[in-house]
Amino acid sequence: MLQFLAGAFAIAGACAALAPILIHLLNRRRYRVVRWAAMEFLLQARARSRRLLRLRDVLLLALRVLALLLFGLALARPYFSRARGAAWSDEPVHAILVLDNSLSMGYEVLGGTALDSAKEKARDFVKRLPEGSWISVLASCGPSSSYSRDAYRSRDEALEAIDAVRCVDRSAGAAESLELAAEAAGRVREIASKRIVLIGDQQEGNWPAGLEKRLAELPGAHVVQVGPAETENAWVVGVRTADWLVDAETATAVTAVIRYDGSARRLQAPVTLHVNGSPVATQTIDLEPGQTREVEFLHQFDRPEDASTSFVPVEVSLPADRLPGDDRRALCVPVAASLPVVFVDALGADEDAARGRLGETFRVRRLLSPFTSRAEPAGKTGSPSHLTPATLDATALASARLVVVAGLERPAGIVEPLRRYVERGGSLLIAAGGDFDPALWSSEAWRDGAGILPLPLKPRAIGRLPGEDAGELHPFTLDPASIALERLAAGGLAGDELADLCSQAFFFKAVEVEPATMGTERESARALARFSNGAPFLVEREVGRGTVVFAASALQSEWNTLMRSNAVILIDRLLRSLLERTLPRRSFEPAESIVLPVEPGERRMGFLLKRPGAPAGGPGSAPAVEESLMVEAVGADAYGITVRDALDRGLYSIRRDGGSGPSIVIAVNGPESESHLAALSEAALRERLGELDIPWIGRAEPIPLASAETSGEGMWRWLLSGVLVLLLAELLLGSWPFHQTRSRLEPVVESPEVG
Repeated sequence: MLQFLAGAFAIAGACAALAPILIHLLNRRRYRVVRWAAMEFLLQARARSRRLLRLRDVLLLALRVLALLLFGLALARPYFSRARGAAWSDEPVHAILVLDNSLSMGYEVLGGTALDSAKEKARDFVKRLPEGSWISVLASCGPSSSYSRDAYRSRDEALEAIDAVRCVDRSAGAAESLELAAEAAGRVREIASKRIVLIGDQQEGNWPAGLEKRLAELPGAHVVQVGPAETENAWVVGVRTADWLVDAETATAVTAVIRYDGSARRLQAPVTLHVNGSPVATQTIDLEPGQTREVEFLHQFDRPEDASTSFVPVEVSLPADRLPGDDRRALCVPVAASLPVVFVDALGADEDAARGRLGETFRVRRLLSPFTSRAEPAGKTGSPSHLTPATLDATALASARLVVVAGLERPAGIVEPLRRYVERGGSLLIAAGGDFDPALWSSEAWRDGAGILPLPLKPRAIGRLPGEDAGELHPFTLDPASIALERLAAGGLAGDELADLCSQAFFFKAVEVEPATMGTERESARALARFSNGAPFLVEREVGRGTVVFAASALQSEWNTLMRSNAVILIDRLLRSLLERTLPRRSFEPAESIVLPVEPGERRMGFLLKRPGAPAGGPGSAPAVEESLMVEAVGADAYGITVRDALDRGLYSIRRDGGSGPSIVIAVNGPESESHLAALSEAALRERLGELDIPWIGRAEPIPLASAETSGEGMWRWLLSGVLVLLLAELLLGSWPFHQTRSRLEPVVESPEVG
């Protein structure tokens, strides 16, 4: 049947088409014919011309009426719709229900949550389906283990599947939901008639442009809105610490970012910091609509029991509101009693700042303050982690996560222990400078890829130092286009800011590496930064489970001005990333499975998992709810435990079953975008989909059983073309020279009838 996108225009066109007819009828006049005998002989000659005139008038009237009618129809955007389904037929259908179970669907309204409303609509729709229908029930955000991708043949099974859907801390856009629906539609070939129903709060951010083609490929799609008409929400956007590795001996700033969207101010909102599950501080703030605020807490973490780095669970929470799922955010903070870095240069413990005896690692150690500064007495800058090659041994490397070697003439005696250290997962930074001899280093530390250099070195350095004889200085800088942004650029630094930083550091002397042209070891090396002359400055290669980086210039001596310029931020970022690589990951996004590595010696042990919100147990309380986890092989000589369906926000605790040792705690946090509750309106959806017409089901409307198939959406273009053709025909017909014939035959006298 014919349908209209804007039926009012069709009605207006019909009314306008009646106007010429009404005008013609109102202006009709009746005449009384007075016959004149002398003129009778002319009547027969005039009769034929009179018929032509009347025919022309009728054609002009028809053309004008039809033009107005077609113009109104074109504005109404007509299309043909053929309805199928239970409204006209009892034939079975394949119904595909995609329920949005993202975090935002936990918004509480009168009578339950938005997900409860979605389930109610879905249940009502399933109960009204024709007998023999197949039903697919899909949760857009998973977990995949909670529902079957195959269709149900029984109503009761489908209703049970609908009841089992729960909110998770994930986000799924319309594109992901359509892919799920398309996969489910392809699984059922027995029934051709499909009903695809997308039920959710239809967040604006989940409907990007460009979905028209995918929607057009899916027959019988409906969009159902179940979200609240008005929303108000405050949430924790993020939590961070001021230091990337927290010092246990100093108070650390923990910053929480709070956001509020609503229609009225929210006064006296308490923000609470929890450490190890206990509240330690609270601040009260006022929130304006649309405001984002930062709340800073100062907290001193307890010193770890051993020398290793420990992870302390931290949470920031708000009082529960209508969307309680985003009122807290967790973080596992790495806490160290001392910096797990070993510095190796020619002076080691003999370094003395008061006498101007500074090793090549001096500025790097100052860069990693405050750890090193407290351990070193005035005037004496040496520390237990500041060594010479002679004092570097396996004991010193046992607790190290990063080793910095700078300015050594040759790597005598340190290649073997450092190679084993890196293969086990450590990070190593080797820097030129001082008495660095590239020929000796290349012959002793490359070893055809089996040593500790990323690439072999050319025997002669490029450039010369200020004060050396012969010639002018030709300093070079860093090439900003060569910077590996993911490793070296902090805080999204790029563009003009990065170019300005690179121009501030001048390099006078550097060591060149041989080009990586052959061999697997060479192919695995890559340049993280280059000089303006094209030579690599930082070269990285993975060795075993660890990483080696070679810096072609110095970190302390007069080879460059890098450490005395703002470009030092690049070295700071490099050191941070090398340390972070050695720390086990403890913060995750929601995932169907999270694998945590365990030591090979623990592969026969069992582990117990406690999820967020599970009872803690204890005297007089419910027993702790824990799940058993088994160690699985995840690679060659690699083992791990898998946490499945980690889709809820909060802290997950894993302990050894019957064993000793600290628990493993991980933090899981979903996307912050789910807290923005602005919903897509029907008008906005129509605008994004253009000419494609997809049925929109409002909050108070039931889901219809019929599905409309449409065609002829571009008919309005042909109607407008018809209007132009009619107007052209009217112009040609109106200009035809009928008036000449009529003037020659005008002698017939007609007098108007009076009364």
